[in-house]
Amino acid sequence: MALMTIHYRSEVLHRDVPIMAYLPVDDLRGKPVRTKPFQTLYLLHGLEYDCQGWVVNTRIVRRAREKGIALIMPSGENSFYIDHEDSCNHFGEYVGKELVDITRGMFHLSHNRTDTFIGGFSMGGFGALRIGLKYPETFGSITAVSAAIHIFETDPVVTKYHEDQWFGIRSEAIRSDKNPRVSAERIAAGREQNPALSAPSIYMTCGKQDTLLKANEKFSSFLKSRGFDVTYEEFDGIHCWDYVDERIPGILDWLPIEQ
Repeated sequence: MALMTIHYRSEVLHRDVPIMAYLPVDDLRGKPVRTKPFQTLYLLHGLEYDCQGWVVNTRIVRRAREKGIALIMPSGENSFYIDHEDSCNHFGEYVGKELVDITRGMFHLSHNRTDTFIGGFSMGGFGALRIGLKYPETFGSITAVSAAIHIFETDPVVTKYHEDQWFGIRSEAIRSDKNPRVSAERIAAGREQNPALSAPSIYMTCGKQDTLLKANEKFSSFLKSRGFDVTYEEFDGIHCWDYVDERIPGILDWLPIEQ
């Protein structure tokens, strides 16, 4: 297998950025895998973590090796993967456009949207929903574990780390594409005019004892009401990496991964 950390100069963020990449160049017996371009899952970490979060806290690499899927894991800082107009912190554009283009150039990754997935945990789950819905021409599937979607799905907003500060004035942010509902509505409206337009399939899960449960239930119900292909599941568990690790096999089984 090939697990590496890479630094490159981001033109969108105007700084050097780290990413972790896993490529399934061989199977569990050390034999080379298929020569076709790799299906790829872009994985976003949660608040207070970085590009190492998934590798350090879960068995995602072993699971990805079993499935023969590539992983790209960027550092999103504490940005919520949104685009901040008054700074160089355009993390949504960075992940949704630049990172995909850069890594497809670096590695033997498929350029097909049906082979390109985005997922995340907590803040990263919010980011995956936001970016996947904003760039439906790029991502065919979205997975979100315990998504921090509460910023727009609860009123009043209850925060633990004052995360609402990243969004600016909420009454303005809720009407912008910082809010995943806005991009979802745009897709739904487009499909009413042209049913052939692409829309990502979505998998969401949240622990029954997670404080974000109600927000995840509400958002998944909204997506279903707007005609999206949504799978939503709840299991016993709190907001933690252990819950994520337990869900990984099911998530990878849900993704349309070729075997």
